[in-house]
Amino acid sequence: MLRHLRHEEEVMLFGNVIEISQPEETEVVNYLEAEYERESLDYPYSPPPFSREAALWAAKTIYLAAQLILYRESKVTQVRELLCHYPMEMDASAILSADLCLRFLPDIISQLSVIDPDDGLILHLLELLTAWHYSGVRYPLHPQKINPNEAYADRCLKQLYTDRIIKHTRLPLATHPFFTVSVSASLGMFAADLWKDFKPEHINE
Repeated sequence: MLRHLRHEEEVMLFGNVIEISQPEETEVVNYLEAEYERESLDYPYSPPPFSREAALWAAKTIYLAAQLILYRESKVTQVRELLCHYPMEMDASAILSADLCLRFLPDIISQLSVIDPDDGLILHLLELLTAWHYSGVRYPLHPQKINPNEAYADRCLKQLYTDRIIKHTRLPLATHPFFTVSVSASLGMFAADLWKDFKPEHINE
């Protein structure tokens, strides 16, 4: 499912299977580690090390979220137990490793909103996406709920975050005090041509 998702950007499930075996977990982590090493060749500065724990947690989150869309039998309270928050430190390594899978969470939320906009699962998934907001740049998260901690000061992660903001022209994030300087520096003297809505005065806001 994860291979298909990452290469085809489509969810393909092979039955209603919630339990994940240890060999499957090992295979998933090894696959994601190889994907991280491949992607990080193009990362700026020095990439943080791969976090096996964060990558596995994110993989389970995406897999179970997809399962719950199609095969829901659990109540919202039970869903929250299945889709628990990450129990360890959310550092730059964890954020980038989890993003290998969490970058697809906005699509899952959007699809679920089409099926049932009142589904309680949406709010829980939005909580997760807000906490891991680097993976939700292209989703209209409320910028006031985004609180970049010291992990986002990592040079590699901050530049990747900045690049993603520019790619998706997310002006509310570009004008966030944490990102305005880096966005302006990345746009450089061509800012007016590349992004007309982003103006120098945003840096002082």
